[in-house]
Amino acid sequence: MSEMHPAPNHSTGAAESFGPPSLPDAYACGAINARHAAREAMALAAHRVRMSGGKGSLAARRALALADVAVHEAITRLIEGGER
Repeated sequence: MSEMHPAPNHSTGAAESFGPPSLPDAYACGAINARHAAREAMALAAHRVRMSGGKGSLAARRALALADVAVHEAITRLIEGGER
């Protein structure tokens, strides 16, 4: 395990402890990264659709949009769970 170390707060100059992120923070970070990747995939799919003249575009867009919604809902559940 790593130990906590004081770090200066840039706005106040006061020392704050830092260490590894909490598990919910790590999950939230992973979910945000997954959502970002899903959005990049949607942009790539849209580009490929434009380049291919629209063949097979609707199913690909729907699948990627559903993945983005699922990741967004996971982030929302993590945030709401942290506030309880």
